[in-house]
Amino acid sequence: MNHAIRASLLLAIAAVATPSRAAEPQKINVAYAFVASSTLPLWVAEDAGLFKKYGLEPKLISFQGSAAATQALLGGSVDIVFGSASAAITVVGRGIPVAVVATTHLLDYQLVARPSVTSPAQLRGGTAGISAFSGGDDFALRRLLPMLGLTLGKDIRFVVLGTPNPYQKAEAVLNGTADATLANFEVTDTLKLQGKPMSVLASILDKGIKLSVGDIYVTRAYLAKSPQVVENFLKAFSEAIRLAKNDKQLTFATLRKYTRTANETIDEEVYRRIVLAQFEDVPYPNVDAILTQRDDMSTTSPDLARLKDMKVDAFIDNAPLKALEQEGFFKSLPPLKPQ
Repeated sequence: MNHAIRASLLLAIAAVATPSRAAEPQKINVAYAFVASSTLPLWVAEDAGLFKKYGLEPKLISFQGSAAATQALLGGSVDIVFGSASAAITVVGRGIPVAVVATTHLLDYQLVARPSVTSPAQLRGGTAGISAFSGGDDFALRRLLPMLGLTLGKDIRFVVLGTPNPYQKAEAVLNGTADATLANFEVTDTLKLQGKPMSVLASILDKGIKLSVGDIYVTRAYLAKSPQVVENFLKAFSEAIRLAKNDKQLTFATLRKYTRTANETIDEEVYRRIVLAQFEDVPYPNVDAILTQRDDMSTTSPDLARLKDMKVDAFIDNAPLKALEQEGFFKSLPPLKPQ
């Protein structure tokens, strides 16, 4: 046999006999903007190996707020942000193409005060604490207060507390720095267990104020370049939601690991009120919340006034989740267990 032909045959046989190496996982940097129950699916996906299952090796990086995380996205040091859509909307208003591709759930802020304050009317002449002007709690209160019969600047004024930490804001109310602020039930329940009960005066969700929390967004350039990476990320994230719903003890363990809480009563409330009641099985961006935040952000500066006239498609891209639906991914997930 000709030596060249024989060598070619041996190489072909070796190629067939040698198992192909598994594809290396895609390394990505993922920013998350807060340590709270809304971040649960991200942590579950990481700890349960779901990112690895779908060919990803993410580095999860914690940032102090969505603005900082978004700047890292625009600078190219992170690929995907888990933060607030308001930050994404702001940069879109400044001409930078960013798209929200998923939303975890809606924010359930509560207006809270000291126990002696039992109605919103008692806040007249007082103050409401906010983290900063043009922050999420600022806009939420501007929408909520008129619904409670309070006029900002006349009946009540804002005081800047200088911290986004909801526990610190609640403590500022208890020590008299402000008369009221916005917090969630995790904060009020924790303080109650510590012997520091607070009066809950209203809920923004009950008043129809929709603000999203835990939005996943990317630059449109990254989405065009790496659509499969985004889809795989959403596969892991969505499967983590299903896993969290089906495994309460896993949910508890993950919350305690990352949020440093260790109270079963609060964990049960998070599981019932957020994981089961609010986490969407197919986490499409919430259009109503996006439009609410668009309208709010349009008032922050003259260069963002154009936001008011922009359509929702300028801020969201449903294509990745639609692709997963069409391929039957969500139907392939383990069925929800009866609760």
